[in-house]
Amino acid sequence: MRVNGFYLSPGNKKVRFPIVNLGSGTDCPSRSWCPFSRQHYRASGRNLCYAQRIEHLRPNVLRSRRLNASLVTSWTVSPVDVADTIDRHFATAGAPYGRTVRINESGDISKSNIVWCVSFVRALKLRGIGAYLYSKAPKCLQDYARCAGAVVLHSERDFVAVKSEKDTNLKMCPGMCGPCKRCTKGLQSAILEH
Repeated sequence: MRVNGFYLSPGNKKVRFPIVNLGSGTDCPSRSWCPFSRQHYRASGRNLCYAQRIEHLRPNVLRSRRLNASLVTSWTVSPVDVADTIDRHFATAGAPYGRTVRINESGDISKSNIVWCVSFVRALKLRGIGAYLYSKAPKCLQDYARCAGAVVLHSERDFVAVKSEKDTNLKMCPGMCGPCKRCTKGLQSAILEH
């Protein structure tokens, strides 16, 4: 799906509803402290960030996410128009896992996109659509998104990435965002690094 050049993913195998990327993993504002980032993953003993890996393997994905970032920071694309497009998508495609949108499978909220993100979350809410995002951003930015109505999950606190199921005593995420909703109820889960 596209809105004035802005790319919206209809979802993927795990996430069964639209995904809106505000930027790329390669340019992620949280990369300086993220243990999965290209700068830190070896020293932290973690896998490389999946978003940075796919952007390295597929330059067109990186270009698309960087275009999204420029459209958001310049306000060339309206958060209301994006919310309307998603609302129409749900009206035609249905919403078997609920009317929900994931913000950022790559990148993170930042000073440069938080106002657009907050406006987008509010526009979604007015249309009866929920929003969630994973973030390592500073608490003040996460709080802005929460106050707008988004569910904000802080990675490595609300969920923990593990190399195998044997590495944790936590309940494993079922691997499909949808009916479970465990993570949005404040119950810490484990996910497999990918």
